[in-house]
Amino acid sequence: MERYKVDVTDEAKADIRAAVRYIAVELRQPDTAESLLGSFDEEITSLEKMPERYGTVHDEYLASLGIRMTMVKNYLLFYLVDRTALTVTIVRMLHGRRDWISILTEQYSNS
Repeated sequence: MERYKVDVTDEAKADIRAAVRYIAVELRQPDTAESLLGSFDEEITSLEKMPERYGTVHDEYLASLGIRMTMVKNYLLFYLVDRTALTVTIVRMLHGRRDWISILTEQYSNS
């Protein structure tokens, strides 16, 4: 089985930092924040193997770009798979209640 290299974009890193900070500081739950960070790391690392096990998103435009999604607790991890380069690119990590379709559509229509 081939192993993929996983890259995390600056936007995704900022999303993760913001989520962890919010839980640790605003909600005053540092243990929960640490657990969430561990869950993010675990799921991201798991994409090194079989990254196509999760399907594309249920939005026609974003799916046409190849954006895939998986859940990590209350968050949605969005990523792209490049089979040729054996690379997974984590593009965003957004809370499940956010309007992720609009956020991603805006991000990719401005690219």
